[in-house]
Amino acid sequence: MIKTGDLVVKSSDDNVALIVEVKARSHVSDEWASTLRRNFVAHQMVPSNAFFLLALKDYFYLWKPGNSRSSAEFDYKISANSILDKYLDRLSLADLSESSLELLLSTWLGDLANSRISEDENPEFASIIKSGLYEAIKGGAVQAQVAD
Repeated sequence: MIKTGDLVVKSSDDNVALIVEVKARSHVSDEWASTLRRNFVAHQMVPSNAFFLLALKDYFYLWKPGNSRSSAEFDYKISANSILDKYLDRLSLADLSESSLELLLSTWLGDLANSRISEDENPEFASIIKSGLYEAIKGGAVQAQVAD
């Protein structure tokens, strides 16, 4: 069995739309993030038709599907705080363990997949909408650590 990520989001037609790797780290370099993603691709842990999201305590790095195997440059770098702020109440992302961050991401992605959002009403989701991720997971379901 091959681990494909901490979380997998399937589309409404039950295809893998998003692979999520969660790391309780912050202040990593863009190169570190790109290398981690390159390793996932090299080990065939990211289907070519799926988005890949590296979720850290300070930023989310997002790669769109079809991003060349030899290219590890991310398509979007998004502030984690801007996306997850409403879920934190009196906590900060810095206070969360990796499992807590994973649970928070699972909740957010489930909410995102089953909600209606627009860029006008939710400017913090501009990258999520422009990338096509929102459309890809809309009506889908989140699964924890799936193996093939």
